[in-house]
Amino acid sequence: TDGRGYKYDLTALSKKDFTATNPNTDANGVEYTYKMRACAAATGCVKEEGSADCQLQGSGHWSLGRFVSKPTVEGGSVRIHYQHGDVCHGKYERSSSIEFFCD
Repeated sequence: TDGRGYKYDLTALSKKDFTATNPNTDANGVEYTYKMRACAAATGCVKEEGSADCQLQGSGHWSLGRFVSKPTVEGGSVRIHYQHGDVCHGKYERSSSIEFFCD
């Protein structure tokens, strides 16, 4: 519920996986796919309990974070922050934010 009394129910989004492929490849020509589920673990992403979204490449997958706090409402859109994902380049924890817009 936001400050104006609008209630946002993400239950339906927590029951379905969503997949997106980056149309650009990295410097080595590798294409990544991203899989997520709102407020729940996406199928095939779980390395640690609570991993909600992941980055896929070939048979490898990396957690982009765990669901650690309630969604927030900012400017009429709902945002979910995921933190404490797998380590990248030996020193950075992966994290992600997903924003939902109603049109």
